[in-house]
Amino acid sequence: MIKSTLKHFFIIIIVALLQVAILPNLSSKMGNLDLVLVVLIFIAVVYKFYLGVIYGLILGFFLDLYSALPFGMIILCYMLVLYFVYLIFQKLLTNKSFYSLLGVTFIGTIIYSILIYISKISYYFINTKDYLLIKNYSIISFQNIGWQVSLNISLAIILFMCFHFGSRQFNAGFIDTTKK
Repeated sequence: MIKSTLKHFFIIIIVALLQVAILPNLSSKMGNLDLVLVVLIFIAVVYKFYLGVIYGLILGFFLDLYSALPFGMIILCYMLVLYFVYLIFQKLLTNKSFYSLLGVTFIGTIIYSILIYISKISYYFINTKDYLLIKNYSIISFQNIGWQVSLNISLAIILFMCFHFGSRQFNAGFIDTTKK
């Protein structure tokens, strides 16, 4: 029990520190990588959904401390993304595979980008009413979404490969349709 708790604690600390301290100092394009989002989706897909929610609450709280948005906005966005990921897995997907992980990461990144965009635009509009700021932020956001999607999918591929070689959870499973 203590070993498992320490493992989760260290994963949360490492992911949060990388997101807050390392990623913002990388080049402008690499700064679009959302390590927390990819890790949350990966944990929700690979392990248990509730574990992804717990990680999302803790990491979202930590990131909200460093965010300029109103407190709780990042937690809310992460929880909504995890909810959509859960719905996709319950309604559309039948197994945990490499392609389903990539598809869910793609959709989750798009949803998260839209949610953060809407919350930032709303926050800027309410506080400043500066249309030029909103226009410039919109242009930058839509230019960076391609980078964010490609970087997040690349990180999901790396996580998948690392996990695949250490676990049997992602082995190919085929449905036998010849039996009657």
